[in-house]
Amino acid sequence: LHIEAVGAYYRQCTVDAFDPEVLMAPAVSFSWDFMTLKPEELETMDMPVEFTCSRAGVMHGIASWFDVRFQGSAGEPRWLSTAPGLPTTHWFQMRFVFPSPVEVEVGTVVSGRVRMTAGGNQSYMVSIDVTATTTSAPAAAAASKKSKTGKSSSNSVTKSVTAAAADGAAAVGHRA
Repeated sequence: LHIEAVGAYYRQCTVDAFDPEVLMAPAVSFSWDFMTLKPEELETMDMPVEFTCSRAGVMHGIASWFDVRFQGSAGEPRWLSTAPGLPTTHWFQMRFVFPSPVEVEVGTVVSGRVRMTAGGNQSYMVSIDVTATTTSAPAAAAASKKSKTGKSSSNSVTKSVTAAAADGAAAVGHRA
């Protein structure tokens, strides 16, 4: 029963606010134009990710958040952001924790895919498949192992994930 309980725990995302200091790499971003997007294009969203770690430490998972740009009534754009470090909204941020953390160093490249598949209740099933690759011999053995997890979110993520450089998803961990 313990193994099943641990597996169930890691299939759930953590929805809360976090300090941007836990981010181990600059964010990558994706953008959708909801004025031109077809509804069926929201059924499955497959996003390639690649982060280069800017500090060493233990990477525990992937974090995500979204921004939405609205056209204001005066023609000026208005932004709603759920990014870490900004005033908290009821959408918060999401963390997808790996079953096994991965030791990384500065320059470690984390690459793979984030796939969001629409489910019921305006939610998505999120699966993450990433590999951490480093160039130093001691860290390479630990970091090159593949981390894979499927996460279920009860929060709607059918919003735009912004293209702004500081917003999107980034590796999460703690300092070494």
